[in-house]
Amino acid sequence: MQRNYTIDLIKCFCMYLVVWFHAAPADAYIGGINGIYFHYVILLFPRFVVSYFFVVSGFLLGVKILNKQGQTLYVKRYLMKIIKLFVTWYLFYFIYDLIKCMLLSHLKGLDVGHEVTSFIYSQAKLLPIYYGYGQTSYQLWYLTALIWSILILSLFIKVNKIGLLLGIGFCLNVIGLFGQTYSGIFRLPINTNDALFYGLFYTTLGCFIAYHYEGLLRRIEKIKTSTFVIFFIIFSILGVGEAMITIGPLNGYSSGSNYNLSTLPLTLILFCVAIKNKQYGRQTIFTKIGAQAVGIYITHVLFLSIMTNLFILFNIESLQSYIAFHLFISVVIFITSYYFYSLLQVFKKVLSGYFYSIVSFLKKPIRERSYGRSKL
Repeated sequence: MQRNYTIDLIKCFCMYLVVWFHAAPADAYIGGINGIYFHYVILLFPRFVVSYFFVVSGFLLGVKILNKQGQTLYVKRYLMKIIKLFVTWYLFYFIYDLIKCMLLSHLKGLDVGHEVTSFIYSQAKLLPIYYGYGQTSYQLWYLTALIWSILILSLFIKVNKIGLLLGIGFCLNVIGLFGQTYSGIFRLPINTNDALFYGLFYTTLGCFIAYHYEGLLRRIEKIKTSTFVIFFIIFSILGVGEAMITIGPLNGYSSGSNYNLSTLPLTLILFCVAIKNKQYGRQTIFTKIGAQAVGIYITHVLFLSIMTNLFILFNIESLQSYIAFHLFISVVIFITSYYFYSLLQVFKKVLSGYFYSIVSFLKKPIRERSYGRSKL
């Protein structure tokens, strides 16, 4: 299958929206307008960003499985890659939070030993295995949701029942709404921003599209891109209206606002545009950034946390009272995260090269090893 640059292009802009959401203030002012309204704009913003990431992951998984004979082996390798990514960054953020706890406790004159013990005790739970979040690493829930979703999906792929799983996933996703903005009608007492109620359906949807790609593409190509754009705008407006009702009169915000009914059509429309127009953004910096979206997603919270704590340390928190500043800082964090993760990948390749050379050297018989000494 020809590479789809538009998928990465859309991932780039979706990733910026994630950074923008996380950097947005709830108590800022601009032009005398209370920032709480700005906060509600974000809550009302159509929810399609993370669901798009799930669909893309499921789609690419399906494409790879169809193009490879060793289906089970590939899924295992793919899962191990994501698991390693999660474990590495969960431990990284755990150490970061531990150091932060020690420094802040010392600066505040608290008992460092007691605070560190309390922190470690609070983190010593099994919940991260499923929900993925830590103190600073709240964004890692996406990785664990993806891991569990792919694990379940792979079982249904083996028995050729992707359609059945798609139906089950849809039902679970609808039920999960009552743990989100629809909790004002009936509240589920569990967190539904997870694999079972959220990630599973959209990951399966992406894989289902991959398995029926040719037939779906023929239908999509008959529809103009402008038509998709019009419907995207319509469903965005409907999504804002839906959020206003569920968060406002129905008082459903207290349980979360990560997805709603309009999330599905918005995500589908966006992905249809991507597979219809494969060359949008080709050879641009945006597609390069989009290809590294997972790296930005994992690391942007680190820089956001550092920035927030530096403001507290130097007593310049007043800067956070300006929405314009947050718009600026979201761009800075986005770009910094991209280059930081890119440098990490370069560093990783260099280390891997050295490690491979050392292992290869040690595997040779002693008489065949060259130590760089000239022969006399």
